[in-house]
Amino acid sequence: MHQLRSKNTVRRFRFVGLLSCVKFALIPMVIGMIIYSLIKRDPHWVSVTAGLVAFTVLISVLLWFFAVNVRCPLCMTPFMAKLGCAKHRRARTYMGSYRIPVATGILFKGRFTCPYCNERTAIKVRERRH
Repeated sequence: MHQLRSKNTVRRFRFVGLLSCVKFALIPMVIGMIIYSLIKRDPHWVSVTAGLVAFTVLISVLLWFFAVNVRCPLCMTPFMAKLGCAKHRRARTYMGSYRIPVATGILFKGRFTCPYCNERTAIKVRERRH
């Protein structure tokens, strides 16, 4: 199993994993809030929904900005960015997304499998030999 080079890289991976999971959870909530605020037509719920939409857009922009810098240590592919490249034939998906299994693996398991090269990587710093 591969490991990461530095603590900074570990923090970056966890931050992008967290942003990705938050975005994945926010999108159905935003859709539900939009429908609810359209049905209720209450100004309070419309403003809450607008704030939630703005927060989701902010999370998406942050994810877009930081996802390019998170690369597989083996194939050096930015796997959390939308590339349109061919994935490995055994790459896992969840609801059509290749990034959600990677993000949940980073946050909850402490490891992930790259959807491009299908190699496992531990989210810990590699020991250096002197």
